[in-house]
Amino acid sequence: MRKQVLSVLALSAAMASAQAGTLLSEGFDNVGGLAAQGWVFTNNSLNPQNKWLQGSGGIYTAQAGADNSYATANFTSSINGSLALPGKIENWLITKTFSLSTNLQLSFYARTEEAVSGWIDQLDVRLSTNGSDSNLSSFDKLLLQINPDAEPNGAPDGWTHYVLNVGGLGAGTGRLAFVYKGDGASANDIALDSLSVSSVPEPASYALIALGLVGAAVAQRRRKA
Repeated sequence: MRKQVLSVLALSAAMASAQAGTLLSEGFDNVGGLAAQGWVFTNNSLNPQNKWLQGSGGIYTAQAGADNSYATANFTSSINGSLALPGKIENWLITKTFSLSTNLQLSFYARTEEAVSGWIDQLDVRLSTNGSDSNLSSFDKLLLQINPDAEPNGAPDGWTHYVLNVGGLGAGTGRLAFVYKGDGASANDIALDSLSVSSVPEPASYALIALGLVGAAVAQRRRKA
């Protein structure tokens, strides 16, 4: 009886571990320290100035954690220190390298400031499966576009949860990129918080574990009989 209970518990633990394995998790408590961990900041804007920055609790508070624990990019991505030289914004925040899984689940929160003045803010989410390569051309898999049509006030003005499921990747390593887009003359800001990337097992894995649990239950019933 004890062995059967232990078998069921072991299989239950296996199912729990198989459901999701965390490959990357970041709460952005220290954006300035991300580069030392392998993250890459690339401001590919016209007239580039600021890269992605630490959040400010005075504008809005983080989705979780301390008030300023989020990453943000804004219109100063392309200003060169004054409002006289606005230009096209293309400001990249590239994650450190993580192990790929056949099926990935990406979860994060994003927002902009409360809708005022018709600001146009955009965010692209891209994936590279080329290992540690951080060349922008490597991020050839577009996973999501926030405000793709560049509509005024088209980005969410409150923390919004995005969950993306990506399949068929296979093994290896890769990176994610969050690309803030707009124009220095009409953009305001974008913010990112509570990022996680998890592996999701194949449906066949669930089936095998479920069959194991059923088999253990049947064996236990037979012993009782």
